[in-house]
Amino acid sequence: MSFANAVREQLGSECVGLVPCAVGDPAIKEWARGQNLYENMVNRAKESLKSKGESKALLWYQGKSDTLLQHDAGAYKGNMERLIHNVREDLGLPSLPVIRFALFIFTLMYQFFSFLTVCSCR
Repeated sequence: MSFANAVREQLGSECVGLVPCAVGDPAIKEWARGQNLYENMVNRAKESLKSKGESKALLWYQGKSDTLLQHDAGAYKGNMERLIHNVREDLGLPSLPVIRFALFIFTLMYQFFSFLTVCSCR
């Protein structure tokens, strides 16, 4: 709630709604179109728009599990680009901003370098 309140204060808006869809620590491939996580996310977003809401951005906090194997880290950019394209298409919002962030630090060097690979694929 503190995030929504901070956004509301910055925008000078009376109302900011969030549509949470977070679950555990899935890999990005589990958020692909046709997968349950993706379909639930899109359906929840569409449902929120029925009450005269307006989607302003997608906040994306995911990626840790994609740092464990070099192959997954290397595939992250393409998977993320596909996800963004699909979400924009399915919501009918071709220029929907996507804000991707991470709040974790790895201590193992392999995971650290894989994480850098994921983050450099913006």
